[in-house]
Amino acid sequence: MFKKQKVEEETGGVPSLLAICTRVVAEYADGLTTVDFIPDDVVMEILQQCSSDTAVHLQGVMDEENVPLQGYEQKLTSMWEKRCKSQWDAEKVTKLERVCAYDISADTYWKQLFLTGYLQDLLDSPDVDVTDEDCQEIITEYISKCQPYVYFLTLCQASAAVLTSCIGKFESIQYLDLSRGPRQPKLKVEGGKAVADWLRQPSCRVKTLKMYSSVILDPGCDAICEAIEAHPTVLVLDLQFNDITDKGYFRVCTLVEKCAQLVGLDMRRNMGTMKGRNALKKAAEKRHKAGHPIELRYI
Repeated sequence: MFKKQKVEEETGGVPSLLAICTRVVAEYADGLTTVDFIPDDVVMEILQQCSSDTAVHLQGVMDEENVPLQGYEQKLTSMWEKRCKSQWDAEKVTKLERVCAYDISADTYWKQLFLTGYLQDLLDSPDVDVTDEDCQEIITEYISKCQPYVYFLTLCQASAAVLTSCIGKFESIQYLDLSRGPRQPKLKVEGGKAVADWLRQPSCRVKTLKMYSSVILDPGCDAICEAIEAHPTVLVLDLQFNDITDKGYFRVCTLVEKCAQLVGLDMRRNMGTMKGRNALKKAAEKRHKAGHPIELRYI
């Protein structure tokens, strides 16, 4: 916003016409389709005054037009950092940093962190029923605005319906946590297949997939393994505390042997016997001898 001292010096306490116009444009900036006609310093003022989702829209317009804000990169970073810290306390920010994806551009880090937190709060709100069609529409609309900047996300409340309708729109996600907490919906077979369908999309770039306690059964496990083999972007796969039996363990063995890019696998606390665990151990040892080691947890 314009500093009060500056406004008073220019107009004697009355906002200037430029200041008034800037505030109006900031209020309705989500309707802008071009910023070619707006000076850089005014664009920066609009970005600072408008809402966060409008700022995302405006920067998207700028990206499409390849309009850089000369000399304002640091101000933009500070703006998103301030918005992020006003929303997330220090402990939450630290937690998000720990689960950050492998490759996050430094110049958009705080923007990604803010948008992830904003969407997370939306999904975790007690007023949001993720299986309700109206709520899914709201979530989908927000996703369409922020998805280019969201690189890591936790969908603890996710159901198969949400995964089917929403998750496919996240082309930029590299870290996805679908772990289930107490009293949250079970993904089961439908959820596993919904995740598999998403993994098969050419645009999918997920590197870390966590599905702790999602009640994944052997058919869901098979679908996920098949999808990773077809579109091998996943580097770390966490399937611990599910209902995967020896049949699923043997299927994961095939995945381990075929996908050399997989460097981390967690299969602890499933329904497999020593037979399935030993088979998985042998598959990992075979990988190690071939020069493609994998960090395996299975007991």
